[in-house]
Amino acid sequence: MLTSTAAALFVSGQGLAQAQGEIHVCPKSKSPVKTILAVHLNELTSYSWDWQLTLSCLQGIVNRSQPRLYLIHDDYDELWLAWLRERGDVEKVQWLGVAEVFERFLPEVSRMFVTDPAIPASVNVATMLAGVHGGLVVTPPGIVEFDLAMGSYPDSRTDGLDLREMHWKKDVDAYRWAFEQLGSQLSRQAVAILDPADTAARDYLVEFKIPILWVSGPDDVASNPQAAPEEEKQFVREILMK
Repeated sequence: MLTSTAAALFVSGQGLAQAQGEIHVCPKSKSPVKTILAVHLNELTSYSWDWQLTLSCLQGIVNRSQPRLYLIHDDYDELWLAWLRERGDVEKVQWLGVAEVFERFLPEVSRMFVTDPAIPASVNVATMLAGVHGGLVVTPPGIVEFDLAMGSYPDSRTDGLDLREMHWKKDVDAYRWAFEQLGSQLSRQAVAILDPADTAARDYLVEFKIPILWVSGPDDVASNPQAAPEEEKQFVREILMK
């Protein structure tokens, strides 16, 4: 996981029964294609964070069958890509622009999940929805860019969903809804504790349907009135005990 993400991980009982060489604390991707498609996200200017979120979640869907798309968020991603080439996992890197990524991979999704800017937790909820149902995570400014299904509550989540129509009052309300609706379909092998503002690790979480939680700090309430640190802490405790 990237340094911006704290993750609580455990190995399932099934994993412990496997041969020693087959045990992985974290779910493991298949071997990447020999010619990897890569894109520098530093070319983004307008709505940079929004597009990083969308592209990172799309990357998880694309790479679920086999790692094909590699996003460069920072210098560390450059180093890892160089290491993959040195080790022989990847033989060639083909560079794409952001528009080319959408042109090539957008046909792999047919719906979108729209975040609610008033509820930061909706970013994590949308990410979990994308993992379970396969769909593009989009912030409201990006809606007009895509001709994809965007359902309205209480429509089926498999048809996409605009989370602004959920009218959640607090972040913890969003998390409770997500785990009630998606809990049985999310991984039981790992849990991610991820700040909704972070984007770089989301491809992995989408690829393996990993549940996401976050507990706001007391100081966060001033900038995010929807935060409820004590309620969030209690909810996380409930989820982890399960």
